[in-house]
Amino acid sequence: MFFFFQAEDGIRDRSPSRGLGDVYKRQIREGASPRAAQALIRTARARAFMENRLNVSFEDVKCVALPVLRHRILLSFDAVSEGITEDAVIGQILTEKEQGLYA
Repeated sequence: MFFFFQAEDGIRDRSPSRGLGDVYKRQIREGASPRAAQALIRTARARAFMENRLNVSFEDVKCVALPVLRHRILLSFDAVSEGITEDAVIGQILTEKEQGLYA
């Protein structure tokens, strides 16, 4: 179920530099916490359940990722000064994850 962010991708130790590309190392100051991973899993499971499915799809994760993660990551000063938003960073990670750029 950790196909959005695996534990080594920055959730377990809140370090944005683990498992993500160099772009994100410069954009993210603090990564999401383990509670964010739990919230992501639970909300994706709830969405799948509400649609009468027993399995969670990547679409479920994409739909709940912004509300779950938006307030749980801190952007670096450079990212904020460039006008980059949390939504943009999360969306970019989701897009790259969907394309298979991260294992």
